[in-house]
Amino acid sequence: MPRLMIGISGVRGVYGDGLTEEIAQRFACVFGQLYGKKVIVGRDSRVSGPIITQAVIEGLTCAGSDIIDLGIASTPTTEMAVVACRASGGIIITASHNPGEWNGLKFLGPDGIFLNASQGAELVKKYESTSPGEAASSTVSLSSWCFADDYHIEAVLDLDVIDRDLIASRGFTVCVDTVHGAGGSICGELLDRLGCTVHALYAEPTGQFPHGAEPVAENIGDLCSFVRECDADVGFAVDPDVDRLSIVNERGEALGEEYTLALAADYIMDKTGKPAACNLSTSRLIDDAAARHGSVVYRSPVGEINVVETMREYSAAIGGEGNGGVIFPSLHYGRDAVLGMALILQIMAERDKTVSALADEFPRYSMIKEKAAISAKGTWIEPLKAAFAGEKMDARDGIKIIFPVSWVHVRGSNTEPVVRIIAEAPTTEEAKGLVDKVFKVIGR
Repeated sequence: MPRLMIGISGVRGVYGDGLTEEIAQRFACVFGQLYGKKVIVGRDSRVSGPIITQAVIEGLTCAGSDIIDLGIASTPTTEMAVVACRASGGIIITASHNPGEWNGLKFLGPDGIFLNASQGAELVKKYESTSPGEAASSTVSLSSWCFADDYHIEAVLDLDVIDRDLIASRGFTVCVDTVHGAGGSICGELLDRLGCTVHALYAEPTGQFPHGAEPVAENIGDLCSFVRECDADVGFAVDPDVDRLSIVNERGEALGEEYTLALAADYIMDKTGKPAACNLSTSRLIDDAAARHGSVVYRSPVGEINVVETMREYSAAIGGEGNGGVIFPSLHYGRDAVLGMALILQIMAERDKTVSALADEFPRYSMIKEKAAISAKGTWIEPLKAAFAGEKMDARDGIKIIFPVSWVHVRGSNTEPVVRIIAEAPTTEEAKGLVDKVFKVIGR
């Protein structure tokens, strides 16, 4: 049976086998009825993007919404455009880091932030109770905004924490892999304006991803080689919708996406002394950064909107997720790889250190990520609690068992019938031991 994944802030599926034009149109129509005075629409470069975009426009037309179509645009650019254009909401057509045959819709409220749990539930309830409607012949207004990328870039460069002249004075050589996604133009332009010598890899927005779309170490070997070939100071890899950033050091070694937020948070907490926020599955690296500056880290259940709500609650100066997502509220409340690149270059320039030297200031950890198929939802929870009885636990999102310098987090996936297991410890052997103990309880 075709599968459609419905989460807090959006839907996604394989195009034609779960996600269809009719489904996209209906969701857009319902969204327009709830948020539709003026709606921003942006998309990544996936081959199915134009077809889904047309369906979304027809759905918004059905709701009588004014539409501003950005065309190919990053997720953070679209988020910022909602606020800049004083829109009532936004729809981003993307499946983020999923393979190219996938696509989806992410829904934004008038503040440019993903819908929260109650708003998402309201949208889904209305979708399920609404019959397919006929699209009108025209909309009140259908327009485009050609300067959304430029607005985004200038907003980053105007931040108090970014000194574009200092960065330019360093004359950095930067390699960037945008995986033929939405980031080719905006990432290259940002780096140009920061005075970098830019070597682009997979920059054209064809939607034909040359490797796994998630910018994890095993997917960015070409970038590592490219950094060495170009004798670059740093390499940056982003996912197709440009909300995740991974870093490659000057030796052509992938740091791992967990370092992106840790480095950025270390810098911002040093500047502000204010707290940070992240989800329960994010590396201890951010806690180590907080300890260096007498700050604290607040954690939330997994999900960007959960992190954002925690950031707002505790007035966090920076936040994000260990998947390479950096959120800086002085710019906007969304994961932003464009911002992340500027911050990393600022840190390198201001501290006059290489990427490897910056990473070496942190303790070393090993992180292991596994998953197990579970047929009965939630039946593993009580046995797992019993197996780790007496240890510190956080049960807000599955179970996280916390030790002095290690942890293991076990949670049901929001998108697959599986349980995800993430463990982090000072050594691979210790992390593997935690994962193995979980598997002994829940099975494989």
